[in-house]
Amino acid sequence: MPAGSGDDPARWAKRMWLRRGHAGGDVDLHVRRVGSPNERLALLFRDWFRAHPEAVPAYVAFKRALADVVPDTGTYPM
Repeated sequence: MPAGSGDDPARWAKRMWLRRGHAGGDVDLHVRRVGSPNERLALLFRDWFRAHPEAVPAYVAFKRALADVVPDTGTYPM
């Protein structure tokens, strides 16, 4: 939930499942309520990267650097 929004936190809830070590590859699945602001935010985020593919390598580098300093995915989900 964005800081200062005053919105109901339930509207920003999501479920997350992880699959690791599978022959088909690792999966991080994020599930959001249809029509929620959280769903819209995720879709806008995806669409922005599709429209600006040149920004993807910098975002990947940022996420990898973050993963190196955060103790576990419970502290900051990847």
